Amino acid sequence: MKATNWVDITDARSYELVFDPVALQNEGSYRLQTSYEGVTSSGRPVHLRVLPAAQFAALTYVPSSGTFQFKLETEAGFNYRLEASADLTNWLYLSTLDNFGGSQPIADTEAGSFRQRFYRLVIAGP
Repeated sequence: MKATNWVDITDARSYELVFDPVALQNEGSYRLQTSYEGVTSSGRPVHLRVLPAAQFAALTYVPSSGTFQFKLETEAGFNYRLEASADLTNWLYLSTLDNFGGSQPIADTEAGSFRQRFYRLVIAGP
């Protein structure tokens, strides 16, 4: 018999496994196995990949043009959507970064029109 690190979640009544918040140590393979009235059923293993947080570096504001510049560094090979917000509630699309190479300079030419501006990166697909 092959050893596993599977863990029973007693009294589980859902087909969802939630990590909130997800952490790097949660990365790995998971499989749902259900037992009901003596019948056991197993699903195929799925792999959870946890990406490190994106890094926003070399932050520079150019007052004469109202441009905010930064260097974005994150996991390569994914499609990302860069968004901005003035209030952390309403997010606006800025650009799509297809097949991101891992590091790229970004310039937000509209940043000077806002008292404050926040940025986030959303995975748009592999």
